[in-house]
Amino acid sequence: MVVYTCKHCGSQSSNASFARNSCSKSPTKSHELMNATEKLSKYICKYCGSSSSSASFARNSCSKSPTKSHELLG
Repeated sequence: MVVYTCKHCGSQSSNASFARNSCSKSPTKSHELMNATEKLSKYICKYCGSSSSSASFARNSCSKSPTKSHELLG
């Protein structure tokens, strides 16, 4: 099953149209999707390299990110 993941907040959906919804963590205020993929076993922050088995860790703070939140690689 394909999973779409927002790189700013970690929200996930099987429907890409959820990108039209608002995202409080995104600089554009809309979800920005990572490449569509099967659910990943590990998610990595683009700025600090921290990782988690849950995409929702993107909601946590990151001192190295310009937005002060983790941004997932993708």
